[in-house]
Amino acid sequence: MVDNKTGKYLIYALSEILLVVVGILIALQIEGWKEEKENNEKTKVILGQILTELEHNVLSGVNNIIGFNKKDSLMKQVLDRKLAYQDYAESDELRSLITSYYWLELYNSAYQKLMAHQEKLDPTYIVLTEQIVNLYSTTMYRVQEEYAQIGDNVDRAVKHMSMNCPWYSNTLPQHMDQQIEYMLSDPIYFNMVKSMKGIGGENFLKNMIDFNHEAIDVYKAIHKKLGLNTPYPEVVDRIKDYPESVLNEYEGIYTFGNKSHELQVKFGKLGNHTEQNWIYFTEPDRAEYLYEIDLIEFIRNEDSLITGFEYTYRGEKQYWSKVD
Repeated sequence: MVDNKTGKYLIYALSEILLVVVGILIALQIEGWKEEKENNEKTKVILGQILTELEHNVLSGVNNIIGFNKKDSLMKQVLDRKLAYQDYAESDELRSLITSYYWLELYNSAYQKLMAHQEKLDPTYIVLTEQIVNLYSTTMYRVQEEYAQIGDNVDRAVKHMSMNCPWYSNTLPQHMDQQIEYMLSDPIYFNMVKSMKGIGGENFLKNMIDFNHEAIDVYKAIHKKLGLNTPYPEVVDRIKDYPESVLNEYEGIYTFGNKSHELQVKFGKLGNHTEQNWIYFTEPDRAEYLYEIDLIEFIRNEDSLITGFEYTYRGEKQYWSKVD
């Protein structure tokens, strides 16, 4: 009789313990679901902040691309000795060509938040996060490195002129004459222009273009991941994404200058730019390389087949024929 009561008591006690354990496990599971939901919500908030950050960075990049492309064109004219006294006299920008540069401010505070939150990211965000990390830690880093070198070059030019050119701190007409004569003839000045052109007009400009286009791709990937129905901002929407069925007819071999130059147009998986030549479409039959500076317009015959394209390179037009 005692043994029977003891057995019932043990069964009862074990049942109570089991209920407590199950309750704890359910509570932990609910807490886990709650934490996962909060983490996902926080991830979405941070990604939304990165969208805002990218829009600012792309716009800042556009301003620098346009500005430094203009500087690059002017520096080429300086080095080719194509400028005269009157050109300098009428242009403050020419006279400050290597002693000033455009302001660039690339934000990364939202990206830093994402990195601090990285261990709590849902696995479905891994690929997107890798894209974002590459943009900020690699492409943006190159831009910032080149931009810092531009600043160093400007500092060296200012220091050289302030120490060696009596006219530097004066504003009288005769001092401007001395400044222009210096810029038209001094070999050290030409060397400084060449150095600035290599860093700012070529290296920085290329990396800034790469950053902007990659940032636009990342913006669109985040926008899609978040399932947003809002339209892209204008600075993002100007680069179009077309399906393979549309891009196929643009691919082929194009030649210029009695076939002395050859270009293969072949599009990558992203569906908006070529794999090697970084041609981006802004609308059907129209593409660009340097943000409305170097423009490409594809030409069609009466049968609506592409026969070539007209390439406007810094104001000069080239016609490229499609041969394949």
